[in-house]
Parts: sequence; C-alpha cells; structure tokens
Amino acid sequence: MRIECDFSELLAPRSFYFRPELVENPNVIPSATGVYAWYVRTTSLPASEATKHYCGDWSLVNIGKSRVGKTMGLRRRIQAHCTRDAGHSGSFRLLLGKMLECPLSLRLLHQRHPELLVKQHSRHRDLWPEGETRLDTWLDANAAITWIISDSESAIERDLIRRYSPVCNSEGSALWDVLMKQATAFGVSRHTLRWGTKLDDAPKTALEELP
Repeated sequence: MRIECDFSELLAPRSFYFRPELVENPNVIPSATGVYAWYVRTTSLPASEATKHYCGDWSLVNIGKSRVGKTMGLRRRIQAHCTRDAGHSGSFRLLLGKMLECPLSLRLLHQRHPELLVKQHSRHRDLWPEGETRLDTWLDANAAITWIISDSESAIERDLIRRYSPVCNSEGSALWDVLMKQATAFGVSRHTLRWGTKLDDAPKTALEELP
C-alpha cells in the first residue's frame, strides 16, 4: 500500500536513523517507493562546503529516491549507501568521499579489470581499500538519514534538489564534474571507482590511483 506524505518530514524530521542500526536491522527501512534525505553534523563539514538547509545541528547534504522497479524500493537503495562501496552506491559515497578527501586523507582508486573484480571488491568488505572503511566510520559518527514513503518520489526529489542543491547530489555539482573528468581521463566507468587512502597499499595490479 502506498502512502502519500507531506515532504516537510524530510526537511524537519521528528527523528533520524543512523547507519549502525540500519546495518544491524535493515528491515526498519520500508521496501516501498519514496524519498530519503541524508544529513551530517554541521560541525563535521569542511568549511568550504556551505549548505542551504539546516535542521538544528544537522545540515542537509543529499536527497535521493527509490529507483523504479519492484525490488528497488527505499530499503535496497539506502542499504547500498550503508553497506556497498563508492562505485556501487549511487553518487552519494563518491561525492561524500570527494568532499572529505583532505580531512580523511583519501585518494581515488579505480579497478583496471572491472568485469573481473567489481563483484569481488563490492561485496567482500575485507577486500575493500581502507578509504571505504574510513567513510563508514565517518558516517557512523557524523551522519543521519530520514525518509518518507510516496508515489511522487521523482517530483519530490527534483523539487528539493532544485531548492537546496545538496552538496552530495550530482546535479550541478562541481565535485561530480571533477570525479567524472578523473574517470574519463583514465578510461573507466564510475562503477569501478573506490576510495583508498594516501597510505593505501592495495596491489597495483588490481587498483590504480586516479590522477
């Protein structure tokens, strides 16, 4: 059953959810279609990243919607952000990593043979480069999410992105343009991108640093 909600709940949520509880119990996330909003603690943002909407001590950084299809509801979409790597979780983790590149000492990596290595590196966390683990730790300490169930997810997402230009949405993002130029220069798909660290010693035969 679909429930239409006032999207003001995304802008002034009565409560938040946090990554650790969603990883432990993903069933709290509805499988229905809808829209979600990621917030981060305002004090955790780099000084250069201004946001247009605040909720108390939290800044809005990402608006997203469930994808089309019976198996692509909010649960699967949000789970991807919480448990998959940057190349397999939409634009959110890629842009978050770019925003935190200096504070977390991250560097962008890509896989030279994506058809052989993408599944292995996206699903087996012990094989991830260290930067993805640092992003998880940062999310656990500084990020929160809320959502609504709605059949009007596309219209709501489009309207809120237009109004607030969240820094971790790809639409009109200078950070996204930089990421895509890096990927293009190396001739790879964004789905092969991962966040490593400046001290990462991942084998160069599998992962390469982007310029």
